[in-house]
Amino acid sequence: MPEATLYEFKCTICDKKYSHKRREVAEKKARDCETSHDIVYIALLRSDLQRLLAFITSKNDDWLTETLVKTLRSYRSLK
Repeated sequence: MPEATLYEFKCTICDKKYSHKRREVAEKKARDCETSHDIVYIALLRSDLQRLLAFITSKNDDWLTETLVKTLRSYRSLK
């Protein structure tokens, strides 16, 4: 009967690959890597995201609307 020699899983955050001959071990290592990243998800309107990207590339403050700034400031107290 054929035997698995290597299972490989990848962290979807940093793309690091984890290999092991036991599937559950490789999958657990990749999942643990994903949960170890210090990520904050910010709910932005699509238009605010586009404005933020435009501001970052142009350095033009006119792209920063009141709603965009208010949303970003609401996350500044994260530790």
